[in-house]
Amino acid sequence: MVYYNVESKLSTIEIPDSIEKIGFGAFEDTKWLKEQPDGEVYLGKVFYEYKGKNAKNASVEIKDGTKGIASAAFNGCRAMESIVLPNTLKNIGEGAFEYCRDLIKIDIPNNIENIERITFLGCTNLKTINIPDNVNIIKESAFSECKNLTTVNISEGVERIERYAFSECTSFETIDIPASISEMDMRAYEAEQKQRDNLADKVRDLQERNDNLMRVSSTYYFYTADGERMFCERYKCRMYPDKMGIYWYFKVGDNPSYCLPQEISQAYHRREISIQGVYLHWKERR
Repeated sequence: MVYYNVESKLSTIEIPDSIEKIGFGAFEDTKWLKEQPDGEVYLGKVFYEYKGKNAKNASVEIKDGTKGIASAAFNGCRAMESIVLPNTLKNIGEGAFEYCRDLIKIDIPNNIENIERITFLGCTNLKTINIPDNVNIIKESAFSECKNLTTVNISEGVERIERYAFSECTSFETIDIPASISEMDMRAYEAEQKQRDNLADKVRDLQERNDNLMRVSSTYYFYTADGERMFCERYKCRMYPDKMGIYWYFKVGDNPSYCLPQEISQAYHRREISIQGVYLHWKERR
């Protein structure tokens, strides 16, 4: 169960211990939240947010027994240097540590199954990350803009790495990609030439060990950042989301922006169609 935007006059909130997920800003304007003291705020078995400003070199140890961290719980805690997560943790919400710029190291507990969208976006001082065995998917932009990230150890069990997962991670020295990967968007590692060369070697090795990755090379032009960029430059088109990231728009040249049907935008993000497929859809609807 996920909670979103409830009545602002709400002063008392009780949720069952079975709840592991709370969405972004679910209780943001409630009387309950305003009455909470600065610092760590819990709701049931969920760490809801770190309220107020945190001191430089601050550290937080999430209490044992916590099952979830709400979306954007530490968003913008720039001076937070250390966050210790308990082994009881089962869910980390989208953007939970977004722009924690001073965060140096964090250990992801073994019970986590997915690294959600933008979870560590902009954690520019993060240097090493270990992805545990139980993680299945590293989602879009999960570690994007982690510019000092040098080492990523991805355990066996991870099956999918989505686009831009490690984009703009310009300091990579080691990328440990297991044979369990069956789907990987080449745009996941978009960054400097050194990084792309490193990834190319990894992909060649994976292709030898895993036939499922052959389609990565066979559809290189349309399913890589470089290929998509060249297509967009040639046809003067681009895709972009609305502010909430719910609807996606497609714009070609001077033509008005076109709101894509959700089945088209979702098919694109699932890599069922490429940017060319989106363009052809737009062309048919002109």
